[in-house]
Amino acid sequence: MARHTGIRPLFNEHFVRTGKVSVESGRFFSRMFDFRQKGDYADFVQFEEEKIREWLGLAERFISDLDQAIEKEGLLQIEL
Repeated sequence: MARHTGIRPLFNEHFVRTGKVSVESGRFFSRMFDFRQKGDYADFVQFEEEKIREWLGLAERFISDLDQAIEKEGLLQIEL
């Protein structure tokens, strides 16, 4: 897919619907995707510090969920 908007349905199809990551992680990804779009393309967008701190905690859980999926599924194999 040549557009960023194609990432969200692919993520849901391959990771959320298959149970590789939680539905909560899928929702978080979708919300952050929307905010990223607003931040990149809307004029004068501001985010409250309190919300950003909340999102950072959720982002840590999201990354952990992805790490577990990668490890479980062997999606990323690196030889050193």
